[in-house]
Formats: sequence, C-alpha cells, structure tokens
Amino acid sequence: MNRIKLLILPIIVFAVGCKKMLQETVYTSINPDNVYATKEDIDAAVVSAFSIYNSTPTMLFPVFDVQSEYMSASELPNIKIFEDYTYASTTATTANFYAHNYVAINRCNAIIDRVPRQSKIDATLQKVYIAEAKWLRAWAYFNLVRLWGPVPLKLKETRTVSDFNVPASPVKTIYDSIVADLKTAMTDLPNKRNAGVISEKGRPNKGTAEFLLGKVYLTMAGLPLKDGSHLSEARDLLLDLYKNPLQYGFTLFNDFGQSFSLDGNPVNPVYQSGAKPLGADPTEIVFGIGHSTSTSPSFPSTMSYYTLPTLSVESSSGGNGLIGVTSSFGDLYESSDKRKTIGLITQWTNATTKVVNVYGTSGYGSPGGISGGYYIGKYRAQSGRVGTGIITFDNDQVIYRFADVYLMLAEIYNELDGPAADAFKYLNELRARAGASAFTSQQAGTQDSFRDIIYNERLREFIYEGHVIFDLRRWGRLQKAMLADPRPAGSRPVYKPEYELFPLPIAEVLNNPELNN
Repeated sequence: MNRIKLLILPIIVFAVGCKKMLQETVYTSINPDNVYATKEDIDAAVVSAFSIYNSTPTMLFPVFDVQSEYMSASELPNIKIFEDYTYASTTATTANFYAHNYVAINRCNAIIDRVPRQSKIDATLQKVYIAEAKWLRAWAYFNLVRLWGPVPLKLKETRTVSDFNVPASPVKTIYDSIVADLKTAMTDLPNKRNAGVISEKGRPNKGTAEFLLGKVYLTMAGLPLKDGSHLSEARDLLLDLYKNPLQYGFTLFNDFGQSFSLDGNPVNPVYQSGAKPLGADPTEIVFGIGHSTSTSPSFPSTMSYYTLPTLSVESSSGGNGLIGVTSSFGDLYESSDKRKTIGLITQWTNATTKVVNVYGTSGYGSPGGISGGYYIGKYRAQSGRVGTGIITFDNDQVIYRFADVYLMLAEIYNELDGPAADAFKYLNELRARAGASAFTSQQAGTQDSFRDIIYNERLREFIYEGHVIFDLRRWGRLQKAMLADPRPAGSRPVYKPEYELFPLPIAEVLNNPELNN
C-alpha cells in the first residue's frame, strides 16, 4: 500500500507591531467535517468511493481467471505471471488492486464516521449514504479476503500512523464484518434506484445487498472456512430476488449478449453506441463499473484490449489478443448454445487486408498464443471506430449478473439436499435462455457429479468475468486445474499450497510493522 499522504492545511497567524493583539473574527473555517456539510457533498463523497474502481487495476481483475485450465495468456509479463504462478509480493497488478480496495475502504470509513455528525442532513438520507458505503466496504473486503486471506481490518477512517498500522485479522473476523455491513445495507438501501437520474444509475440497492450477502454466505461454505451454517439464509435471500426481480430493478435478459451490448440489444458483430444496460430498469447487471469516452472527465474502458484479435474489425483494430481460451473450452458448449457464438470469437476479419481468419490456426492471430483456441468476445468495440487504432472504448465492466442467482440457487440446493429437482430447476432455466439442453438426474446422480456440472456451467456463463479464480479456490479445485493445464509436463507449474492466495504486497509489509508480528 502507498504511504499515507496527510494534507496539512496551513494556519497563517498575522501579527501587528503594537502591544494589543487584534481580536480575530472567524468568518469561515475548513475542517474535514465541513466537506460533508451538504447532501451534494456527501453524494460526491460516495461517488468518489465507488470511482476508485473505474481504473486499470479493476479492469485487469478478470485477468486472474487465466488460472483456469481452459484459459491461456500471451507472453506479456504482467499477464503471463498469473498463468505461470510466478507473481510475487512485488507484482504491480496485484499490489495496485490491493491498494485500490483500501483506498475505497478508507473513503467509505470517512463517510460512515462523518455523515452521522451532519445534523442538517435528513436522517433517512444519511442512512442511505452510510448503507452505500457499507455495501462498498463489504465488497472491497470480500475481494481482499478471497485473494489474500488474512488482511488488516480497518473500520475507522485512517488519520494517523497508528490508524494505518493494523495487524491482519483472521479470515472469519473479516467475513463477520462483511456480513454485518451487508445486513445494514439490506435494511437501509432503497429497493430500487431512479434509473432516470444519471447520478443514480447503477448504484447499489437492497437487491444488490441481498445478492452479495447470498454470495458471501455461499463462499463461506467453501474453503477455507467450510461454514455451511448460512446456506439456508443464502437460499432465502436469492429466492427473494428470483421471485421478485422487478421489485429491485433486475431481470434475466432474454438474450445472453444484452449484458455486454453497448445499446442494450443482443450482441451484433459490431456494437452500436446507445443506451447501455448498466443502470437500466430492469437490467441483468446487478453491479458493474461504468465507462465512457465522452464524459468529462472521461472514464474509458480497455476491457476488450486484452481479449480481441489484433487489427480486427471486431476490435476496431484496438485489440491485442493477449488472452484466449482453449479449443477444449469450446467443446464444453453444445452446438445450440448461444453463449459460444456470442461469448467466443470463432473467426475474425483483418481490418486492413479484410482476410477472414478462422480460429484454430497457429501463429499470427492465435489467442493468448494458443494454437486452436478462441478469442473471448464479450467485450467488443462500438461502430465508428473500425480501423482507427483506438484501444479505449465505452464498454462497461460487468461484475455481477442476475444469471448468477440461478446458478447460486442450483448450487445451494445441491449442497442442502443433493441433486434433487430444485437444483436442476434453476440450472436448466438458465441453460434454456442460452438454447442449451436440460440436464437430467441421470447425468448427475450424486452431489459431487452435480458440483462438476455447476463448475462447468459457471465457466460457460462467466468466463472472463472474474469469477473463475474464486470458484477454483472455494471448491479446492486449483490443483486439479493445474494438472489439467494443456501445456506439456515440464512447461507448466506444479501445484503448491501457497498458490491458493496472493502474497501481500511488499510495500504493505514494509510500511505496516504490525504485519511482521
């Protein structure tokens, strides 16, 4: 983590050459509490807390999914290290994401600490702002605890060095804090936000809090805690969303590609600019990070840069083809499954030569250096930029989709009751949206076999959305994934238990002596 920078406001004392000191009249003063004096101030502070994720470290977040047995990265060092497990405490990609989460946490802590002191702000509105901050703080710690394990738990604004030097808390303690924050968020957030107001679009509501708490409880049931005592609560939270989606402004889009479209319509070969699905009512995107090249200041997206073919019409020549999936991943889809034709690029057109390159060829154009693989096509470029060489676009980053409600419910019912009818119900409803056939009890007669089905279904649905690394860890499948790495033995890494977590950034360890105790 970066060293804390304290803003020192100069205090200027004026003296006069006489025996009497002038009586000072204070017309105004600046102190931290004054920054939160109005509704507009507080709203800006909340937006600022969320905006830290509108940045490159968060856009690189899905890169961690290359630890899947079905993904591969090019030789670009800051990506390849995650496939090869050669990252270290000095790795900038992980260190920056770690630091960004703590910046967001400190901004949230300031809101939670200071807003209650503002007597002129309506009490109900105060609760909403605090609930937003607690939701974001919970999500930040959820990121940290799953990636790094025991980390410092800071629940007060950092103002002094002693506030900074905090020892790492046990994983269970961090999860307890996450749960407490989300319960407050569920109570105090409105059911829906006003999609017609720009500043309200995409901000968390009660349904967003229910979704995240359900996911937290499900994660706690896996490694390392193996605490399944909250699975029934998770089921009830997710069932509320499933039965009442419109109450929270959510829906399962009719077409898989709508969540990634720039106009809210099903995916076209080249996206069109227009009304994006993030923040719409209803929308499948439960939570996402908005991006735009036309706002001031602009928040451009590079989501497509790492996955789309170089010099292709599909990427407006702004892709780099650095990450791809193997041909065996394509084999996980049925021929009727729309997620393959939308989520994967099986052929692409060179923007200069107009030559159509079909997947499976080696050498130039192979995704992630994979011979016979696919490009990931979820984040494509909008029209009007073909051949421009621009690498920044308007694609929003999807963090959570309503589709996950279905797969989490299927998983929970399997964990509670085994592969009974309810487990198949939610799994097959989501598959029907994709045009895939229904699974039957003959295909998953045991709890373990149904877990395998859910694992593969989550890959088909959520590849390159930042879910895979967490599924591998909570299910204890990382070693299995490494053994299934298609690279020849000797050129692929060998599993070590320390690969289950990222090492703490060296700057954090050096700056915080409490981590060495």
